[in-house]
Amino acid sequence: MHKRIFLRYYSVCALIVFITVAVLGFVASFVIGLRTFNNQIESMERAANKIAKTVADMPENYYIIAGNIFGASISAVKETTRSEVLVYNDSGILEISTVDIKSVDSRLPSAAVLRTVLEGNVYRARCSFATNKPSVGYTVGVPVIIGDNGISGAVFVTTSEMNVGSIIAATLFVFLFCGFIVLVVAFIIIFFLTKRMMRPLYEMSSVARCYARGDFSKRLDVDHANEYAPLAVAFNSMADGIDNLEQVRRSFITDVSHELRTPLTTISGFVDGMLDGTIPPEQYNKYLTIVSEEARRVSRMVSSFLDVARIQSGQMTYVMKPFDIVKTAGKALFAFEDKIKQGEIILTAYFPDDPVIVKGDEDAIYRVLYNLMDNAVKFTPKGGEIRCGIEVTSQKANIYVRNTGCGISKEDAAHIFERFYKADKSRSINKKGTGIGLYLVKNIIEEHGEDIILTSKEGEYAKFMFSLPLYKD
Repeated sequence: MHKRIFLRYYSVCALIVFITVAVLGFVASFVIGLRTFNNQIESMERAANKIAKTVADMPENYYIIAGNIFGASISAVKETTRSEVLVYNDSGILEISTVDIKSVDSRLPSAAVLRTVLEGNVYRARCSFATNKPSVGYTVGVPVIIGDNGISGAVFVTTSEMNVGSIIAATLFVFLFCGFIVLVVAFIIIFFLTKRMMRPLYEMSSVARCYARGDFSKRLDVDHANEYAPLAVAFNSMADGIDNLEQVRRSFITDVSHELRTPLTTISGFVDGMLDGTIPPEQYNKYLTIVSEEARRVSRMVSSFLDVARIQSGQMTYVMKPFDIVKTAGKALFAFEDKIKQGEIILTAYFPDDPVIVKGDEDAIYRVLYNLMDNAVKFTPKGGEIRCGIEVTSQKANIYVRNTGCGISKEDAAHIFERFYKADKSRSINKKGTGIGLYLVKNIIEEHGEDIILTSKEGEYAKFMFSLPLYKD
């Protein structure tokens, strides 16, 4: 993993360095080359003008003694500008030359070029004379002016060795060398940087493998000075959530196993008793009634599990239509008539006398009321009270179920609607339930666009209230 990350970072860095060096090298070479070219032309033109002035100041027979007078000056020009010097008289005859034109394959200025200069014009051209490379280089030609604009000759300074190429090559070499040094330094820095960056990822990978084996005790050390600190915090938070969910899952499996084992054992025991004659025929109705109740309880549990699965997969559907919430709530209360009598619980219903028509899924709302009542009956002590009421406002109907008893602590209240959560863990073996009733209640109410509110005082009471919109024609 480190090798791949390193290569990716280094490739990007090398590409950036290459583009930067290429652009800067091109621009610098162009600017420096152009400046060098112009400087050399200016130097050649100054040299040509200096020679022309010196010739103009000589006597008429200067051509005879010029070789002795100009030798040092012309040699200096030749060495300084790396150029050749050609001096013509006013008749266009070559009098002085720094190169033996007979010994090289060269050419001289044409008659037209000479005439241009002898007419008093300055000649500048991208070409060279008296050299082996006439197509390259540069030539400057100036007239020899005497007296009042009199022309007595022409001076040409020509070269085929412009320094631009060498300057550009040197500049590019410097940039390439610097780029190479930068890449070497970047190689070292990126190698150790990516290695340091990968260390937290290796730790996360190791901890994730522990989670895959079922060990959720590992946590990452959070270094807030590190750029991975938010990821480490999120990773630890995820691990806490998974650990809690795993504990809830194990608790749920234990609870469900117990909840299913109890009715199935009851059913199996009574049926076996009937088959082997332990239970006499005259008591069949009594025990078959118990078997039927236990079978229905198992069916309700399985139905609840299926509902949870449908909610999680998004397949739960609701049919919204108007119905009488008073009638539906009455049916839910009637379903617990026997349990309320057996528990010696006082039930008080605060329902309006007239029908209250709301809009929603009647079967789902019945399920909500059934689960709330079932929860209230479980946790209401003998002689306690359950209140169920409907309060009508201008736009909504507020339905509540309140029971006396142990209430719900603030800690449990924060998780009471979570899937498989059971607040009364110490009594879960003696109380029937799987911890999914309130989870289903909350999901159903939220699908209706409403919310369910819990108010409780520990040791005294617990109250669940939800609302439904009134149906208006």
